[in-house]
Amino acid sequence: MTFKLDSDLSAVNAVLAAIGQAPVTYLVGTDDEIENPEVAMVKSLIDETTIDVQNEEWQFNTEKFKPFTAEVQADGTRQFIVPANALRMNLSGGQVYNYWDIVPKNNRLYNKVYHTTDVREWKNLQQNKPLLFDMVWRYDFDELPPVFQRYVTLRASQRAATQMVSNAELTKLLAEQVQMSRAACIEYDCNQGEQNFMGWPTHTAYRPYMPFNTLAR
Repeated sequence: MTFKLDSDLSAVNAVLAAIGQAPVTYLVGTDDEIENPEVAMVKSLIDETTIDVQNEEWQFNTEKFKPFTAEVQADGTRQFIVPANALRMNLSGGQVYNYWDIVPKNNRLYNKVYHTTDVREWKNLQQNKPLLFDMVWRYDFDELPPVFQRYVTLRASQRAATQMVSNAELTKLLAEQVQMSRAACIEYDCNQGEQNFMGWPTHTAYRPYMPFNTLAR
């Protein structure tokens, strides 16, 4: 049988097993609606860890130079709306009109130079021109790549061992597994990203040197 960690339920059971607790057969509703307080606590740890891991900006949840255009609001203002599943939204570098200090505020992009979210008051901006942003997206646990699901589960297990059972020895053993799992995530990220010093794929693309070309001579 192939074990695939691909759901909230299997993750919760993995954490429960790590701290020596019995598994559950189902999850119902939100964390506040889960009857078993221990299961609710584990689910909360998994959700928090899922966000913590994605906040580190991995290849699978980052997107560079994503264009956004300010939207007209009911009061006539034009504003950049921060997507609900965005963890970070930063103005991309290298743009001609990069004269502002922009931060998210109340799900809008706030210009700290002109003290407003209304882009009509932002100088040096063509009103209908999209701006480019570097995005960090938030995904649910079951949408993560399998290697990251495992990493999240082990980190949540380590937190559960610390906060729920206060087992220092178990926490230490889990920390070793967390480090190995993180190494697997870094390897996955490097393979997916294919980064190089030439800046691919944003500005240029080229075929890298392959050692077998020399060996085949």
